Amino acid sequence: MTDRRRPTHPIRPRPAAAPAFSTEPRPPERRTLEAILRAETLTQAEAAATAGRAAFEALAGLVEALDRGEGLDRALARARALLKRRA
Repeated sequence: MTDRRRPTHPIRPRPAAAPAFSTEPRPPERRTLEAILRAETLTQAEAAATAGRAAFEALAGLVEALDRGEGLDRALARARALLKRRA
């Protein structure tokens, strides 16, 4: 008599289903490009390009401030101020 709790054949795991959407974060350049391509007017495309450029400059400024030894709060405040000026 066989033990019913143990199968006689090896159990193979089911293959993992592919996610319906990518779980990888998209780089900012790609998000900016997608926003430009989705734009219906030239003004919307220009706004998306400007927002992407401002975000990149704010991030670069944040990294530079942290490299100089500024505190995180102060560096973030500076980056936020730059984004507000660009908006």
